[in-house]
Amino acid sequence: MNVVFQNAPLPPAKRFDMVIGTNIFLYYNELEQALARANSATMIKPGGFLFSNTALAGKGITKLEDSTDTLLPITTVPLVTDRMFSYVREK
Repeated sequence: MNVVFQNAPLPPAKRFDMVIGTNIFLYYNELEQALARANSATMIKPGGFLFSNTALAGKGITKLEDSTDTLLPITTVPLVTDRMFSYVREK
């Protein structure tokens, strides 16, 4: 499935509590990220989350609200970090 151009019309009981998309959204431009964000929102339960290490465009056209932006340590020596962004589906 291509989350930019497709979504799975899931009944409410089959929607996901959490979707994790790491190292994929950085390859899309802002329009494609907005479409992926909107399509992901249709497959996530109200109150559910999408996690990504890329900040997603498209806040205005989706039911996924920005939730957190967290800096995470990956290794300590040398210090390597990554960012994790979470988006919550409005209830």
